[in-house]
Amino acid sequence: MRLWSRILAVILVVIGIAILVIPTPRQLDGAAAAQPFRDGDASVAPAGARVLPTATSRRTLQGDFESYAATVIPEGIDVYTAPDPDSDVRMRLSNKTEHGQPQTFLVVKEIYVEDTTWYEVMLPVRPNGSTGWVRGTDVRVSGLPYSVQVSLGAKRLDVYRQGQLVSSYPVGIGRERYPTPGGTFYMLELLRPPDPKGPYGTRTYVLNGFSALLKTFNGGAGSLGIHGTNEPSTVGADVSHGCIRMHNSDIEAIAAILPLGTPVRILT
Repeated sequence: MRLWSRILAVILVVIGIAILVIPTPRQLDGAAAAQPFRDGDASVAPAGARVLPTATSRRTLQGDFESYAATVIPEGIDVYTAPDPDSDVRMRLSNKTEHGQPQTFLVVKEIYVEDTTWYEVMLPVRPNGSTGWVRGTDVRVSGLPYSVQVSLGAKRLDVYRQGQLVSSYPVGIGRERYPTPGGTFYMLELLRPPDPKGPYGTRTYVLNGFSALLKTFNGGAGSLGIHGTNEPSTVGADVSHGCIRMHNSDIEAIAAILPLGTPVRILT
């Protein structure tokens, strides 16, 4: 009887040890999960790597808008390659465009790095789609109620307000040799041509994008534009060097409501 008592005691001790060392399902999950990289902790960064400050998403933009514009406040603004004051300065831009308009960007993203709000913005430079980072303190951000979509196949320009279609217009587009490029752009400038009866009509929106083929055009940089025309019969045809032509009455209608920074999506 004593022998069986000793054997039973040993069995209980072994079972107790096993219970102590077998991890619970939660412990197993924790042990199997990879440890996340912690921004700002140099001990887990690769040797020689530079650790950026902690960045988090932050929504401080006011209102419920699909898009936002950022207008430059100081006389000049540094555009960085990353949301970090120690990163390279990609370029420095004036608070005015070439034609004296307020320098405006289309906001792509907003993040918060330590004590600073940063915006990734689309830039008015080649190649099309280029972006950079600016400090929140250097820009004034405002909501954009409108957006524009251009369908090259249908030769149509649609204006949306808060995602709802409000108006459509026929357009002329680039000819086969000089096609209008697709992509997302924004309205950089709104100009009144010196001759309202000239080839650019009564109004011209200069976009931040450029022709893929023409590096220069009529002394300019080959910028894309949406403008009126003195040849209304060309609206609805493939006739331009890449710009989008509208009837003068139509360009006047959108010029009355679309602010600088308004996104323009060109669908091929």
